[in-house]
Amino acid sequence: MIGTPLGGHKRGGFPVSTTMKTLVTGASGHLGANLVRALGRAGREVRALVRPTSDRRGLEGERVEVVLGDVLDRRDVERAVAGCARVFHAAAVYSVDDREREQIVATAVEGTRNVLEAAARAGVDRVVYTSSVATLGSSREPEPRDETAPAPRGGSAYVEAKVRAEEVARELAGEVPVVIVNPSVILGPWDFKPTPSTRLVARLLSSGGSPIHFRGGVNVVDARDAAEGHLLAESRGVPGERYILGGANVTFRQLLEEVAGLAGLRRPWLPVGRGMLLAAGSLAAVVARLRGSAPAASPARLRGLVGRFSWFTSEKAARELRWSARSFDQTIRDTVRWCLEGRSQS
Repeated sequence: MIGTPLGGHKRGGFPVSTTMKTLVTGASGHLGANLVRALGRAGREVRALVRPTSDRRGLEGERVEVVLGDVLDRRDVERAVAGCARVFHAAAVYSVDDREREQIVATAVEGTRNVLEAAARAGVDRVVYTSSVATLGSSREPEPRDETAPAPRGGSAYVEAKVRAEEVARELAGEVPVVIVNPSVILGPWDFKPTPSTRLVARLLSSGGSPIHFRGGVNVVDARDAAEGHLLAESRGVPGERYILGGANVTFRQLLEEVAGLAGLRRPWLPVGRGMLLAAGSLAAVVARLRGSAPAASPARLRGLVGRFSWFTSEKAARELRWSARSFDQTIRDTVRWCLEGRSQS
């Protein structure tokens, strides 16, 4: 168990004491590992709920109490929440393989319900729930969206899971104070598994780069900044509100070129239309299934990306949480270095 009590301090207007025990679910994941580190730097006493089969390399070297369990098991959740004053619920199955739809949705929806209900029964005084900008949809044109954007209809299993889980968080916000944060595409260090986002960079590096590019774009945030945004949401966020934690809005071509430039790989030069790329993606998914492997992206995932812009503004988080993100160049540079050092496997 970590922690020498260091007294109390204040982050904004909400008091935060370093003597309070804080639970992090999903602590072995990319965001979770960075969040545990951010809490440790703040002198907080941290308990981590992780599954017995989880890769815990991201927690190595951290002073943290590890509780083995699953957010789908109410008894595990009750045991993990007991004695904690704060909860960061970041557990999720981040997968682009729609064959895992049942697990992806159940972990998000029922897992969130279990954590929030346990927190309410235990008298937890604040929960920060990790949602995603996936709940805010995308546009055909490069126009940044904000927290008022409507939820998308349909989409991949991950999008469905995040939309439904956020609905649960709003439903239970009257029973326990919940602040919702919506990170964008997370890159940066401490992603061992890795997530689909880091895996994309790793695959680009291992394949020598991509000659093709296509219309569309995403918002990229550094995992370290997203973690800091969670702490700021805990202390300065308004329960019931949601805050986008996004960094730079970039086109897919810019992303590919940045990785290629840093690693000395071939740069994208061939534009490919939406129809051709979706057809190729569907074929690749069929081949992957026949081989028993996961596709790089499901057809539903591709439809939500190709020709669309998942661009966002974090003005609300900057204004109310006083949060900011580092440069896109620095995040990509550190992600490429992380992958080249062999920390993430494609």
